[in-house]
Amino acid sequence: MASDGYKMAEFSEITGIDINEQPHYPYEFVKNDALKILDTSLPEKFDVIHASPPCQMHTRAKHLRKAQGGES
Repeated sequence: MASDGYKMAEFSEITGIDINEQPHYPYEFVKNDALKILDTSLPEKFDVIHASPPCQMHTRAKHLRKAQGGES
């Protein structure tokens, strides 16, 4: 988990934000749309913001492997 790397790098507070509930996330968690959070004052609280792209299954890229001749 990427957030563990931030903990090992000695960031004192780690907050995860996701549109879906993450019941096993080990740090502070905010259930919300991360893109909408950017339009609030919440990002000012953070020293670093790390964002991951959506899972391919939920984007137009879900057909990419099959289009390249691989399995879906």
